[in-house]
Amino acid sequence: MAEYRRFIAKTLGEAKKKMLQEMGDNAYIVKISKINKKGLLGLRSEDFVEIQAGRLDKDAKIYKAQDMAKSDLSGLHIDVQNEVMEEVISEGASFIRDDGKESKIKILAEVISTKNKELIGSSEVLSNKNAYAVEKELDKRLYEIQEEVKKKVDTEKEAQTKKISDFLLEKDFSKDFSNYIAETYNQVFNETLSSKEDLAAYIASLFRYAKKPKLYESAPNMVILVGLTGVGKTTTLAKIAAEMALNMRKKTLLATFDIKRIMATVQLERYAQMMEVPFRVIADKSALKKMIKDSIDFSYVLFDTSGTTKKDKDYFEEMKDFFEYITLPKEIHLCMSASSREKEMEEIVNYFRELQYDRVVITKCDESLSLGPILSVLHKYSLLISFLTDGQDVPSDIHVASPEVVKKKLMGEWS
Repeated sequence: MAEYRRFIAKTLGEAKKKMLQEMGDNAYIVKISKINKKGLLGLRSEDFVEIQAGRLDKDAKIYKAQDMAKSDLSGLHIDVQNEVMEEVISEGASFIRDDGKESKIKILAEVISTKNKELIGSSEVLSNKNAYAVEKELDKRLYEIQEEVKKKVDTEKEAQTKKISDFLLEKDFSKDFSNYIAETYNQVFNETLSSKEDLAAYIASLFRYAKKPKLYESAPNMVILVGLTGVGKTTTLAKIAAEMALNMRKKTLLATFDIKRIMATVQLERYAQMMEVPFRVIADKSALKKMIKDSIDFSYVLFDTSGTTKKDKDYFEEMKDFFEYITLPKEIHLCMSASSREKEMEEIVNYFRELQYDRVVITKCDESLSLGPILSVLHKYSLLISFLTDGQDVPSDIHVASPEVVKKKLMGEWS
C-alpha cells in the first residue's frame, strides 16, 4: 500500500531532497505546487514549493497509477513543469554518459518513472479512467519521453565527440587516437570542450609513466640511453646525471660506449668534470668488466651509446652483445625526438625493439609544435614514458614524466 506525506522548501530541489531522505528511493511525487507563506504578523510573504509525495511497497505499482488518476494536476505551474523536465534531460544525460550502453536507458526510465510521472499525463488524460488504463497511458508517455531524451543525448554526444576529435586532429594527434580520446572523454566527463584543462588532464591520464630510475642497495642501476643519431642522448644523459648526482646527492658514474663520436665523448666528459663525477670510456668488454667491478659502491651508472641510422646493420649485434654482458640491474631508455613525424616515430619504435628497451625519453619538446604525434605513437604501443626534455640547459631542461608534466606541456601548446 502507499504512504503519503508533504514536503515544503524554498526550491523544488530542496523539497525533493527532503522527500528522498525521509521516504527513501520508493518515494514518488503525486503533486507539485507553489504556496505562499506569510512571515511574522503577516509581513513579508514568501513563495515556497510544496511536494505531495507517496511511497509504494515493492508490489504495489498499481496504486501509483490510481493515485495519479485521483490527483488534480491542473494546478501544476508551467515554470515548475519546465524546471522538472530540464532536470529529467540533465539526469538522463548523466546516466547515459557513464558508459554509453543501452542499459542506461532503463535507469533513465526509472528516474522519470519514480520522480516525474506526474508530468507525463494531464488531468484530462487521467480523469475518468480506471487504474489499468491510466497505467497504460503513463507507460506510453514514458516510452515517448525515453526516446526523446535518448535521441537528444545521442545527438549532443555525437556533436561533442566530433568537436573534440576535430580539435585534436588540428593539434596533429592521429585520427585513431583523436577518436579514441573524444569517445572515452565524453563517457567519463560529458563536459564541453571549453574546459581544455580537463581534456589535457584526461589525455595525460591515458599513459603509463616510469618513476625515477630505481635505487638498489647492493648494486648500481645501469641506466642506458639508445636512439638515432642527433636525437639528444648525450645532453639528456648529462641532465639525468645532474638530477642523480646534484639534486638527489647519489654517487653517480658517467660512461660512454661510443668511441666513434669523439665530440660527443668530449662533451660528456666536460659535463662529468663540471658535476665532479667519474667518467669512463668503454671500448671493449674488458673495460666494461673493470668498470662494473669498480662501480659496485655507486648508486647509478649512466651510459651513453653511439647513435645509429636505420641503415647500420651491425649496430644491433654490437649493442645486444654489450647489453648481455651487463649482469647488473639495467634500464634501457629509447630517446625519441618530439619533432619527428608520426610515421618516422613508428619506424623507430619498431626498429629498436631488438634492444628490448623498457621506457621512452621524449626529447626536444621545445622544437616541436605539438606533442600530438609522439603521444599518438606512445599510446598505440603502450610504452612507458620516463623523461621529457625541452632545451639545452643542464640540469634544468628535463622533467621526470608524470600526468602533471604532460598536462602542463599540452596546456602550454593550446594556450
